[in-house]
Amino acid sequence: MHDWPIFRLATAEFPGAHNRRPDSFVPLVAFNPYPTNDFGHDGEASDIFPIGAKDDMQAKRNIEWLTVSLLVYCFSALASAEDAGDRAGRFYSIPGLTDDAQTVTLPQEQRGFFARLGGFYKADWTGKLPTSSSPQRRVLDAPLDSSPFPSSDWGYGGSPTIGVPDGNVYPLMTAMKKANSRTKLYGWVEPTVNGSTSSGSNLPLAYAIYPNSIQLSQLVVYVERLPDTVQKTHFDWGFHLTAFFGTDYRFTTSKGYLSSQLLDHNNQYGFDPAIEYLDLYFPVREGLNVRIGRFISIPGIEAQLAPNNYAVTHSLLYLTDPFTDTGAIATLKLTKQWMVQAGITAGHDVAPWTDDAKPSATVCVNYSTASNHDNLYACANGINDGKYAYDNAQHYDLTWYHRFNANWHAATEAWYLYQLDVPNVAGNVEEPVSPGKGANGAFCSAGQKTNFH
Repeated sequence: MHDWPIFRLATAEFPGAHNRRPDSFVPLVAFNPYPTNDFGHDGEASDIFPIGAKDDMQAKRNIEWLTVSLLVYCFSALASAEDAGDRAGRFYSIPGLTDDAQTVTLPQEQRGFFARLGGFYKADWTGKLPTSSSPQRRVLDAPLDSSPFPSSDWGYGGSPTIGVPDGNVYPLMTAMKKANSRTKLYGWVEPTVNGSTSSGSNLPLAYAIYPNSIQLSQLVVYVERLPDTVQKTHFDWGFHLTAFFGTDYRFTTSKGYLSSQLLDHNNQYGFDPAIEYLDLYFPVREGLNVRIGRFISIPGIEAQLAPNNYAVTHSLLYLTDPFTDTGAIATLKLTKQWMVQAGITAGHDVAPWTDDAKPSATVCVNYSTASNHDNLYACANGINDGKYAYDNAQHYDLTWYHRFNANWHAATEAWYLYQLDVPNVAGNVEEPVSPGKGANGAFCSAGQKTNFH
């Protein structure tokens, strides 16, 4: 049984500067050409990942109408943007540059809010937004061009990219005439539609698990301030707040953070305060950043958030790997080529105040060659006693990035994950141990109550 290609149209806030961070985004239309099979039989969803309740149909229809309305609004804003004239005027400013260095202009000054907003998108999408100078970075040369790639640098988690300036300017901030502000408000909308031969679920395809329907997968708003990590003379700080709504919330939910909407009610749509943290930057060696709060689990070449990911869909293993950790992690850039990280968290995908929380250690080493055409990133992530708890995976990860040329590069990742004393849910044991709510079980030999026991 095969699925039809999955189609996604996403529109987002994205910067006009050349160096884009991983959470910047170029609007895209993409297809998933890979066929997949269902879990279970006759197109029914597996009990491992149940679909939302049937009595939620009216709410689903409302969301579908909202999704269509958002699409219509986005294209209407573009269509209403004023055409360029012959007069020159500053369209936006790049933070950190003098007025003389501001080279980005638009032929006609946009005066109204919606004219500025639509004009930004229209100029960028039609290739009429000139490139600009950007504040000088003090790390290795960027290995990639962004766009079209999500980021110009090899990714690592738990920290802003140390030594790389924040040259991003977003359409919304430009429309608000706040392009020079270090505190930025931006986000994206990701509606999805798919056609499938499945009837109950598209699993194991992720994240478009609801067949033959239109969904609002992600509606995300960020408020953030990035610390200035280019300078090495003084302390600086930053923060990040996230409001996340959509069907994809089931892949980001962390137990203890509004998690009852999934674990108790299995709602199709939900809200998750997915990423909330404080960054403290210290001028130590090539830069030291300490992140405190709820942040994305640091290893990995994929990303849950739409702007960060290369493809529309995700690997099968990405359905089960950790999403966020809550705690503190320090990132020290020793030299331009070497970086180390160490942190303490409450475990994977759990809040510190839940019964499943356990003190867990994270240690990583990152190395880049002098050309920055190769990067190795090794992590031991969320390590504790390994005993069964909500998503208490002991996660060991090695990532290798390699650049072939300006157009081609590869990201290769090796994983090793395990958990001890996981209850056997194969139905072949008397008096089985019940798994925790929302947690996975194991399939063990007959008579074995838990794995590795």
